[in-house]
Amino acid sequence: MDIEPVNVNTNAISILVYSDPTNHHWLPTFVYAPAQWKHKTKFWTHMESTHQSFPGPWLYIGGFNDLLSQMDKVGGRPVTSTSIGGLKSLMDSYGLIDIGFLGPTFTWTNNRQGKAMIREWLDWRIANALCRMLFSDATIQHLVSSTTDHKPFLLNTMKIRKNASQFKFEEFWTREPLNNIIIQDAWSQQFSGNPA
Repeated sequence: MDIEPVNVNTNAISILVYSDPTNHHWLPTFVYAPAQWKHKTKFWTHMESTHQSFPGPWLYIGGFNDLLSQMDKVGGRPVTSTSIGGLKSLMDSYGLIDIGFLGPTFTWTNNRQGKAMIREWLDWRIANALCRMLFSDATIQHLVSSTTDHKPFLLNTMKIRKNASQFKFEEFWTREPLNNIIIQDAWSQQFSGNPA
């Protein structure tokens, strides 16, 4: 795998990734959007111009500090239509979709308890259709952290292999009369080969 930085600024890092399959390259953009409204307009304008410059598979991932709806927030002041904008506009304009996740829904908390607690879904992973086709099995897992107010997450672009189920001995099998005969027969047999 080779990477090439394409665009780096205070709030986003875009890198071109050349990986298997080798005839495909894709552009992840790692985001930490400004929290203050006065800086957001410039940020969203920059994100749109960067997106327009690359026609291939694209993934935005990180802290957007933006909500899509009231369902993305619990506690605190209600979400208003004026507080939703940049992320939704970017997604609508370029047909970007949320690629889903495993784990806790809310990715940020104000670390308070009781009625003072606010939880929000501020961290997103959105991709264009080309990226979803290239990495159709990609998953994001929201992890747990005790050291930050944002939850870290793990991107896996490969298909997750399910492990074979583990053998579990059931105690009631010992009550079956034929089991003792089967076990004695198995232990009396000679086997050769590698135990691995």
